[in-house]
Amino acid sequence: MIDNADIVSNVPAELTGLFGRENKFFYIHFSDNYEAWNDDMMVVSVHILHYLELFYWLKRIGYKGWHTLDIFPYREDGVKAAEESIMWNRGLYKLLDRIGYESIQEVMEGRDPVQTSALLRAAICGV
Repeated sequence: MIDNADIVSNVPAELTGLFGRENKFFYIHFSDNYEAWNDDMMVVSVHILHYLELFYWLKRIGYKGWHTLDIFPYREDGVKAAEESIMWNRGLYKLLDRIGYESIQEVMEGRDPVQTSALLRAAICGV
C-alpha cells in the first residue's frame, strides 16, 4: 500500500519487488498520503510516480491478486472518490502499456536518471 509504506519511509515499488521475488506478495490495498500520517486519500492524490513504479513492479512480479482501496473520503463523495481511484489504477496500467515494459527495463538497466526522466515526461506530458 502506498500510504503505509510511505509513512515508514519505504519505497512501495521496492518492497513489491522484494516480496515478489520471494513469492511473499499476497495482497495490496491503495490510498495516498503526505507521508506524515495515514491520510487514506484517493489514489494518486500525491504520489503519481510512486504509483507508476509500483504498478510496473506489480506487473513484473506477475501479481494477479485483488487491487483494493483503503480510502476515507470524508470531504469527497465516497462513491465518486472510489470510482476515480479505480480509474487512476486502470489508467496507470494503460500508461505503462503505452510506454512499453521493455523501454522501462532499458532505462532502468542504463541507470541514467535523465533518460528515465525523459521517458516519463514524454509519456505523461507528451513532449
